[in-house]
Amino acid sequence: MTILKRLFFWTMVLALVVVPLVPARRTQAQSARASMVRDQFGRPTVTAEDEYSLFEMYGYAVAEDRLWQLELFRRSAKGTLSEMLGPNGLNSDLVERREGYTEAEYQAIFDALPDFVKSWIQGYRDGINRYLAEAVADPVNKLPWEFHATNFQPAPWRVTDTIAIGRLMVRRFGESGSRELRNLTVFQTLVNRYGPAVARNIFNDLRWQNDPDSPVTVPHGDPGSIPLVLMPEPGAAVAEATPGSFDYTSFPNIGHLAAAYEEELAARDRVLQSVGFPLKFGSYAYVVSAEKSVSGKPVLLGGPQMGFSYPDIIHEVHLQAPGINVTGMSFAGVPPVLIGHSDRFAWTSTTGMGDNTDTYIETLNPQNPNQYLYNGQWRDMEVREEVFNVRGGPPETRVFARTTHGPVVQVDTQNNVAIVIKRAHWMREMETALAFFNWNRSTTNMEEFQEALKSIITTHNFLYADVDGNIAYWQSGRVPIRPLGFDPRLPLPGTGIAEWLPGVRPIPRSINPAQGYLANWNNKASIDFDNMASGNFGKQFRVLRLQELLANPTLIYARSEGGDPGKLRPEDFRAIERDAARLDGNGLRKQFVIDYISKAVSEVGGGEGRLTQAKQMLEQWSGYLFEDAITSTTVEPAEAIFGAWLDRMIRNTFEDDVGSSLVGEANLNTVTHVLDGPASGVPPSRDYFNGEDWRQVVVRSLNEALTALQGRFNTPDMTAWRAPRPTIAFRHTLLFEVGPAIPNSNRSTYTQIVHLTDPIQGINIIPSGQSAFFKLNPNNPTVPAATPDLINQRIMFRNFEFLLTQMSGR
Repeated sequence: MTILKRLFFWTMVLALVVVPLVPARRTQAQSARASMVRDQFGRPTVTAEDEYSLFEMYGYAVAEDRLWQLELFRRSAKGTLSEMLGPNGLNSDLVERREGYTEAEYQAIFDALPDFVKSWIQGYRDGINRYLAEAVADPVNKLPWEFHATNFQPAPWRVTDTIAIGRLMVRRFGESGSRELRNLTVFQTLVNRYGPAVARNIFNDLRWQNDPDSPVTVPHGDPGSIPLVLMPEPGAAVAEATPGSFDYTSFPNIGHLAAAYEEELAARDRVLQSVGFPLKFGSYAYVVSAEKSVSGKPVLLGGPQMGFSYPDIIHEVHLQAPGINVTGMSFAGVPPVLIGHSDRFAWTSTTGMGDNTDTYIETLNPQNPNQYLYNGQWRDMEVREEVFNVRGGPPETRVFARTTHGPVVQVDTQNNVAIVIKRAHWMREMETALAFFNWNRSTTNMEEFQEALKSIITTHNFLYADVDGNIAYWQSGRVPIRPLGFDPRLPLPGTGIAEWLPGVRPIPRSINPAQGYLANWNNKASIDFDNMASGNFGKQFRVLRLQELLANPTLIYARSEGGDPGKLRPEDFRAIERDAARLDGNGLRKQFVIDYISKAVSEVGGGEGRLTQAKQMLEQWSGYLFEDAITSTTVEPAEAIFGAWLDRMIRNTFEDDVGSSLVGEANLNTVTHVLDGPASGVPPSRDYFNGEDWRQVVVRSLNEALTALQGRFNTPDMTAWRAPRPTIAFRHTLLFEVGPAIPNSNRSTYTQIVHLTDPIQGINIIPSGQSAFFKLNPNNPTVPAATPDLINQRIMFRNFEFLLTQMSGR
């Protein structure tokens, strides 16, 4: 049994079981050139005379609140969790060291940074180490209980720890693509069944490149929607998305390699999730212009969705120094504010859809598996040996290799191939971080914000508003230009014939659009932007509902009366978030298929009573999972009916054509394409109903769904088909839950709403609290002492209530 299981086999709800033994920490800190004060919720405001001192004090504050989290994050990033957690951490460590960087490389990345950035990181390091020294000197009062419980002593912080965390965070929220192996498996399976020509058609139906009906953020044709050119494109690049003549049947069967790599990543993610590292994908953001705002000033909402654990994934801070006045959220180990506002502008971000990774298949030398074919010659791989010190066991050694394209992630010596992941941001992740440093420091207007954004390598959507009345959107990042003759959805041969071309795609953007609003929920940026290798965007997507509510505020659920009904107030932004929290991950799923269901049941349902009742329930259903985001305790019966129907509809439509192993590749948009037929944005290549009346397939699927649900709920009464609404539990990394669970909903981990008045007024909220400090309980070392700050925002968060941002509160 591992050390964690031995120590923490028990579970407790900490806020209900553990009596607080220490008061809330309202520390005030002072140094020669900086001070830190906390508000009633423990949120720090750091003020300094210079930038180094500002971040030295900020590092101290973060360590005071999140020393245990800092330790977990740096070990997650550097691949040393197994030194702390034992064998359980090894699955994550293997991936991170294989696809991350060496200590020397992290140091080289730091050394290349601008001097002011290095000063910030060094100050942050020194502040963490100042608190750490105090904790070592007074472990009973200052060293978090978790270190006592695990009998582990934290080492001094290094600048490379911050670089490593930055690398992992930037990839987590800014890396897209890399599904080419799975796509090739799909294609190869279809080829084995149908041959290349038919397989290509079905593959295009399942993994289409561009559905022109997909909702986008950039308004098509708007004068402010001219892309931002970062560097000239080669003339041939205009045809980059056209699948070419390369014979993909020449690749060996790589299904086993794809499965092995997917399992390695899944195992890594399970470890990272267990230590509270953010994994969830999906964030929303929206902004309205002065003209569409009741006050005549822009309003912006940012809602990054990163999942829920304990401690909170993020923390809050307000930083003040000459040239710096910014407040918002950041991650433990990362100095700048990542989403927030200054006294001049506000910004937020979501993960973008720019495809910035590719999979290469290298040809190995049969006589030497450490060589690969490149430009007609055998080239040596860069090979290194890594030692993993595993707590409670002997060290383990692994050999990792890189080619010119990147790290080798899988090898098949029987077929003499290696799988390599190429990243546009390889060794350049801190260029993305540089933009945030500049926004915190020297940005005062939209032009300067955009200029700093140009340094971003990875793919992110940014929404912006300022006190001058501007609103804007950019999908940042360097999207490579793929070579002609190759399908961007599939792997590339690594022999040198399929290298990326010079230049990058222009950045989609929208500046002050005429429609008066912008919204993004990880959707496509613009109509001309193809799906990435891992994307499958169609006309049904969750951002549609945000756009509908912004365009017509009278549709907002539980909207308070008053003001111009066509314009929005800051409180409407709260109501929209509460409205969106009731959505399925794909949005209002029924909207493009309900007419087909109604028509099918009416025309070929035979008048069967339960079919008619189900049809009526689906027609009358709002499309939301539950009625109210705060008070509802059950899921709507129509949601169960629709979900069960869709599952059967996908199987009844596609399984006989693609087989059971690939039917999961189809989704709601695939069904919509088939039902829409030739009128679809992606017309299907074949009759997937195989001569059967589509109405019969719809009705049969509904009948099967109703039968299954009657068995599941043990009653024919459809109105009783109410599943309990799930809850969100806040699980500590040491296997207990902290504080009360809250009702599950489609909501963000952090929310800010900023009203761009002058001075700016903002509100925000986090799920638990700023401090995550558990103090050693001398009377019972196995049960920590708690403070009220651990969960002092939980009830407000549950009820969609907010605090003034620290800058607004002052």
